[in-house]
Amino acid sequence: MLGALGMGIAGLVSASSAEHQAAGETSKLNQLRRELRDETLALNGVSKSLSSIAAKVNATPNPTEIAATVGQSVFTVQTSQDEGTAWVVSSSPSGSVLITNFHVVADDWNAGDRSVTLAQGNATYPGTVVEVSQGTDLAAISVSQRFPAIPLDKALPSPGDPVVIIGSPLGLGGSVSNGIVSAVRYLDGVQYIQFTAPISPGNSGSPVVNAAGDVIGIAEAKAVAAGSEGIGLAIPVAVVCSSGLAC
Repeated sequence: MLGALGMGIAGLVSASSAEHQAAGETSKLNQLRRELRDETLALNGVSKSLSSIAAKVNATPNPTEIAATVGQSVFTVQTSQDEGTAWVVSSSPSGSVLITNFHVVADDWNAGDRSVTLAQGNATYPGTVVEVSQGTDLAAISVSQRFPAIPLDKALPSPGDPVVIIGSPLGLGGSVSNGIVSAVRYLDGVQYIQFTAPISPGNSGSPVVNAAGDVIGIAEAKAVAAGSEGIGLAIPVAVVCSSGLAC
């Protein structure tokens, strides 16, 4: 009896040990599954982070690409009294219309002279100031040549958005500078896009271009007070349309 009982106990102990071993293996398997899940979640997080970084990189304008594409539609404007920048806002088989600041052509316009010269590289083209909006400091110039128009983005940008400016500072046509939008603000009741990209005399009328290569504003002025730095102002491009000059 004791022998039989002893054998029974041994059998029970053996069965219990097997169950314990199986439970241990199940626990290890569950642990491995948890670790695999955690690693998968971590990899997903890295993937999302990389996608976010890629999106930011793609949203950053490439000044070289923009200069090559947009630059062919940007010209130096030469009057008898002044010099500035103009860019193509619309184009048709009969010619092109360009936008610049009114103050670039103001002296000639007020004297009754409507003719200007557009220059790009070694080429020059005769142009005519066909319409002005003195209140918004804008002017439209017509030429008989057909040049590619630059797309417009009439939505106001957000602070921090990158921008590129192409123009003719001090008459140096095709000059490229870049920066960011600092703010969209009202000054003396007039709405402006404030930006950090460097501009100089001759940049008046330059297109302010976003990461997609669309014009969002027209460079008009900059702060020149002592100690000021990187404070440029642009007219929102939607004003061109609302003024009736183009679009």
